[in-house]
Amino acid sequence: MSMQSSDFSTGMARLPDAVSPHPASVNDSIQGQHVKKLRTLISARRSEVTFACRGRLALSTLPDPSLGPSIPPVSLRFGPSGQGHTPQLPCVEIDPAKLSLLGACRAATFGLGGHDVLDATYRKALKLDTSDFCTGLCPYSSGIVAIIDQLLLPRFHEQRSIKAELCKLNIYGGETPGLFKPHVNTPRGSDQIRSLVVYLPSNFEGE
Repeated sequence: MSMQSSDFSTGMARLPDAVSPHPASVNDSIQGQHVKKLRTLISARRSEVTFACRGRLALSTLPDPSLGPSIPPVSLRFGPSGQGHTPQLPCVEIDPAKLSLLGACRAATFGLGGHDVLDATYRKALKLDTSDFCTGLCPYSSGIVAIIDQLLLPRFHEQRSIKAELCKLNIYGGETPGLFKPHVNTPRGSDQIRSLVVYLPSNFEGE
């Protein structure tokens, strides 16, 4: 088996074309049929089958092998230009930036039948859209996406990766306790396969 230098640099090995018993076009067609069948099967049983995984990253200002995977304290940036706030999480209870964050949020909706619904008896939370804030937490540099890749993606000959996109910042709590009844997230697009939820460091009570 030959190995080209470009393949080796990414840790991937590629077999010569002669090893394949079918032409590339036939292989692509067969793979497409399998993917289509798998997609149909998953769609038919979407409400019955749920895959979930979870993990934890320690907070540390300096790398510490004894802590395992770690990230620095998480920073947020929100507010109008020239008047923005930059709280660092976790923040203290009386932090003015925390109060400003709660004041900048709006009530969060949830998806139902292709529509955004506001119902505080089912979901009571606050939100900031991506146009209203930014954060120093990156799911790629923190290693979160790499772990998900290992769990969800099979070993392809070419390198592939899950694409993570920032959706919004949700806050459960504030002046009154938040809630969200058991549910299945509504996909926001045909290419969305799962929701990645990152709990930011914050003091709280409850589950």
